[in-house]
Amino acid sequence: MANPLFSVLIANYNNGLFLEEALGSVLDQTYSNWEVILIDDGSTDHSNVLYKNINNKKVKIFYNGKNKGIAYTKHRCIELAKGKYCGFLDPDDRLTPDALEKVVAIFEKGLPSVSLVYSNFYVCRDTMAKCYTAPIYDIPVKLNLLVGLKPDAFSAFRKRSYFETTGIDQKLEKAIDRDLVLKLEEQGDTIKIDDCLYYYRFHEKATSNYQNAFKAEYWAWKCRYAACKRRGLKEEDVYCLVKKYTNASQKKHLENSIDFRLGKFILTPARWLKRFFKSCSILQ
Repeated sequence: MANPLFSVLIANYNNGLFLEEALGSVLDQTYSNWEVILIDDGSTDHSNVLYKNINNKKVKIFYNGKNKGIAYTKHRCIELAKGKYCGFLDPDDRLTPDALEKVVAIFEKGLPSVSLVYSNFYVCRDTMAKCYTAPIYDIPVKLNLLVGLKPDAFSAFRKRSYFETTGIDQKLEKAIDRDLVLKLEEQGDTIKIDDCLYYYRFHEKATSNYQNAFKAEYWAWKCRYAACKRRGLKEEDVYCLVKKYTNASQKKHLENSIDFRLGKFILTPARWLKRFFKSCSILQ
């Protein structure tokens, strides 16, 4: 049997609550030439029960035996993958039905210089019921991955390009995806698909949310600074660019939100009346 063209990589640790939904989103793909490489990193929840119910030869399950961390597990996923192209699906997220079809189409256009393809994505709550499109940063293309949001969705890469890098830094505790995409960016061209192909679940136990947000930011900066060293850039200059573009983008995203526009609609007449009465009192 020929190797699949695309490998969906899942590193699971105690995400049994959402894992079935993540796998279901792969089974529902409009593109069919795929495999799933799922590695369990010593889960202690009911994930093992879910594995026993998986009856699809395209879903291949491996075990670390004991917990070795996300960086080790993701690196092992890539080593086990048979696909020409790979992409990580976090076990608490899910893909849109056309995600693989659109990503593979970009790679298969015959552009060997493309090392990474990613897309816009939805940010959702636990139930996936309330989703919004993640803010898009207006950043020059050559600085996008270093300065802006890391491309969570759907970060697909040419496996050959990965092995031309030093690989995932297994000393990292967080921001593994940031480290990966920065290294892949240095190996070739990156292409962004404007469609949303990924549902990112924002929940309490996520590794980069809530109480983990500041820790994730710290590790993301370590990855940025390592990239600066590889690229011969000044860390201070990159830090300033990050603050400039992210602050401007967050302001723009806020001003475009429904809550902001509704508040402005309500408050603007009140402010106008306040200024009017104030000017009248001055004239008197």
